[in-house]
Amino acid sequence: MADIQFIFAKTEKRSINKRMAQGQYTKAASEGFPGGCPRFGYRLKYVEEETKRGPRLKCDIEIEPKEIELVRFIHANLPRFSTRRLARILNRLAKWERVMYFPIKGRKDRERAGKDFREWQQEDIANIIRNRWLVGRMVYCVYDSPEYRNGKRKPSRHLRGVKPSVTYREDLRALADDVFERNNRILDERGKTPPRTVGSAHAFSGVLKCPDCGASLAHHGTQSDAYYCQGAQRNGTCHGFSVHENAARDMLVPLTAEIMQLNLRAAITKAKKEQTTDKVAAKLRAEIAQIDAEIENLITFARQGAISVEQLRVQNTRLLAQREEKQVRLDRTMNSATDEVKLASFTDEFLESMPDLMDWLYTSRTPLYNQVARLIFAGVVLDTDRRGANWKKGLVLGSKKGTRIYHLGRIYQLGEGSDANKASKRPLTQASRRCNR
Repeated sequence: MADIQFIFAKTEKRSINKRMAQGQYTKAASEGFPGGCPRFGYRLKYVEEETKRGPRLKCDIEIEPKEIELVRFIHANLPRFSTRRLARILNRLAKWERVMYFPIKGRKDRERAGKDFREWQQEDIANIIRNRWLVGRMVYCVYDSPEYRNGKRKPSRHLRGVKPSVTYREDLRALADDVFERNNRILDERGKTPPRTVGSAHAFSGVLKCPDCGASLAHHGTQSDAYYCQGAQRNGTCHGFSVHENAARDMLVPLTAEIMQLNLRAAITKAKKEQTTDKVAAKLRAEIAQIDAEIENLITFARQGAISVEQLRVQNTRLLAQREEKQVRLDRTMNSATDEVKLASFTDEFLESMPDLMDWLYTSRTPLYNQVARLIFAGVVLDTDRRGANWKKGLVLGSKKGTRIYHLGRIYQLGEGSDANKASKRPLTQASRRCNR
């Protein structure tokens, strides 16, 4: 008997859930609020309406003025700061009581936490940036959030095969479309960079990658001088891989210096071509000559009686002020010509000393070299000689532009044999993807 009651109860519960899901979908399709906690920047409001059964309260959402100003602040500063930095800034301002902490709007969440506010987190900034309500766009039954994409939540079984509901409400708009699309594009571009961006005192932590599973190699403090696969150490998803510190140093430190030299030299050469001292000086001289011609025309018009003396005085004062400003800029430009010669010599010396600078950064045992390497390399796979192996697997470079692998700098391929150090160096071609040590 109990089993039969359980079957009927389960069937009834499924029918109730189905009616609730379909009712929420119908309400969302008719520009209504289907329910749930309002997102940051909005609050619940209750409107009384008449029905056949009498008056009732209808739940809807509206803009919360104090929170929406903070939303606009976040969107305005996202191009300058990362989401983590914005969270730190807001926590600091909240500590000084200039802005609010992040409000906990769920009733059960407040009861569980025992407070109404908490500190800002990086995920809060990302959720605010991706909130479609800010441009008046309300969606329902659209399973494109990270929780659904990662498999943490499953779509409702009662709404399978139903078209997504998308409605527009101008009363909820708080941002322009171009600002919203720009910030979401920035967030997507930043998501393509490697997630591990914190510098390490160990020069190659997070830079070296395992060739088998693709996980990062990390240094284990004073235990050894090698970098080990994190996939094997933490998850056991890899059989294990390691690279010694000396092998990575001999390959990557000179390569980093060479890439820095090539890119900085190209950038400086481009800047010199775009704006030179001679071009700026010629432009200023032409403007000064034009001002002198206008002053002569004014004097001619005054002699002919075309303008009054007062008009002549006002126009002449204005033109003389402009001429003096142009002359000062011209003098500064000509004086900077000698400074450019000094700067060019200093730039050449700096680029020539780049290998020594990279060696100093490496030997300083600070996060500086690690941060530089993370900016240049998205990932480096380095496999050195093993015992019993008479060949070298070499180096594979990963670019910052996605999955494309390309060759940077001038890398040399040493000859094989017992006298490899004295062998001639042969530069690899642009199409090469591997480099033998």
